[in-house]
Amino acid sequence: MWCAERREGLAWLIAGLRAMPSRRRYREVARIRAQSVGREERCGLGRAKSPCGIAGANQSLFKEDHVSDEVEWWEYDDAAEMADAVAGDIGFIIESAIDARGAAVIALAGGKTPVPIYEKLSSAKLDWKRVTIIPGDERIVPLGDPLSNVTTLAKFFLPKGARVMPIVPNAIADYKAAGRSADALMQDLHWPLDLCLLGVGSDGHTASIFPGPDLDEALSGPKERRALGVMPDPMPEDAPVPRVTLSLAAITTARALMIAVTGKEKRAVIETAIKQGQSSLYPIGRALAGTELPVDIHWAAA
Repeated sequence: MWCAERREGLAWLIAGLRAMPSRRRYREVARIRAQSVGREERCGLGRAKSPCGIAGANQSLFKEDHVSDEVEWWEYDDAAEMADAVAGDIGFIIESAIDARGAAVIALAGGKTPVPIYEKLSSAKLDWKRVTIIPGDERIVPLGDPLSNVTTLAKFFLPKGARVMPIVPNAIADYKAAGRSADALMQDLHWPLDLCLLGVGSDGHTASIFPGPDLDEALSGPKERRALGVMPDPMPEDAPVPRVTLSLAAITTARALMIAVTGKEKRAVIETAIKQGQSSLYPIGRALAGTELPVDIHWAAA
């Protein structure tokens, strides 16, 4: 009876959640999940198959038949406004994870675009000693090198007391070995990640999932593999070095997934990649086609 009474109401609720700002939506999803414990059993149905209970409705929040239904664009007047919003969402996710289990583990993007976000986020009054931060990808360069993503993250968050963890502690020549070492380090962290923040390059790469000989392994490798070494081909002009990246499996099992980008060129790339789906020539297209998470794409023109 409970199931029958909730069918229409749940469809309305889900539509409402999709219209909410990110932080409110995260709160409501958490609240509904907490309320749903045991209700699928009352319906006499398993969690995965429930067509009418809250558990089944939760799944519809996170999985649709088309990737465009999983993606929500958030547009801003400028990068500063975007930085405020994204930093606020990340701060809420960190707080929620700490409230739930006493700690938060997040992966943050490298590059220049998210720097204003990190400036805002690092000023937030959070219990930083309970936060572990890793880069979603890393260039295989010595710590302290200007190309090092973890060096940038450390500058913002180490002074706050966060644990900023390198995924490439040593710049070794064998990029495959560097990937295996990173994967071993990742096994010691709490999984899944509470958040993965991604960027997207003008060539459609995300994290360090680039076109090249390691693309299929990064996208379709073993689910238990969390990091691997990659050799971009062609090599990016601004950072012509091999990389270590989180695997697609590690990224898409995160509890929350965001993308932050600026510029019309990158927006056009993402829109094309989404339309192409699993057959996309862009790594971000194949990555989004493989996720069951709702993805918030935060975008500013400049």
